[in-house]
Amino acid sequence: MPAPVSVYTRFLGVTLEEVPLITYGHQALLGFLMVLLAPGYGKSTLAAWMMHNPASSRRWPGEVFRAWVTKFGLLVMVFCNLFFLSRVPSGTLALYIFILQHISVAAAVASGVLLLRDARRLARTFDAQLADLRLLMILTLGFQTILPAQIALMSARDVNTPLGWYIVIAQMAGVLLAFMLVGGLVAALRSLLGEERCRAWRGDMALFNGIVTLCVTGFLLYHMVSAYPRIFAALH
Repeated sequence: MPAPVSVYTRFLGVTLEEVPLITYGHQALLGFLMVLLAPGYGKSTLAAWMMHNPASSRRWPGEVFRAWVTKFGLLVMVFCNLFFLSRVPSGTLALYIFILQHISVAAAVASGVLLLRDARRLARTFDAQLADLRLLMILTLGFQTILPAQIALMSARDVNTPLGWYIVIAQMAGVLLAFMLVGGLVAALRSLLGEERCRAWRGDMALFNGIVTLCVTGFLLYHMVSAYPRIFAALH
């Protein structure tokens, strides 16, 4: 029973005891590398918030964990297979997730626009009031779901739901580690630069982070819009 295949397509007749522990390690690594290396997933918004708002240096672990709980809670809410959701086709549940992901894109766009606005304000006056990106960061990270997790839950639905959730828990553990690593790297960079330099360069950093955030979000938005015809065709 090849582990990569059994994770997604061979839930039928497989018990939890038959799945080797290394499989969960592979899935945790998958979630970690996907968030860390793939474009999107809110990394630029997280970095922008930590560099833009000084208070974030003290509370970023808790806020990152809150965003991760939102992300995990979104999967639980849609794929809990309880009440009326147990009768909803898997394709429709995937559509629910796709619609909710628009919140992540909208929050990322708003973050990029606010960063560019603050960069313009800081170019005029050094003491300009800056926007707080905390809520937008949580929405961006929290509503950008993980595709392998959706595939695992849809594959296990009505067949071996507990195994599907074990796989997703492993993946989401890797996702949390990736978020914490990104946050730790940004915090280390901020500490290396020092508060004085961060304050002196905050206009340039806001401009840079705003451009990066909008470029990455534009790439994701293009792929989302490109999927509209296929989704509408499937609905009809």
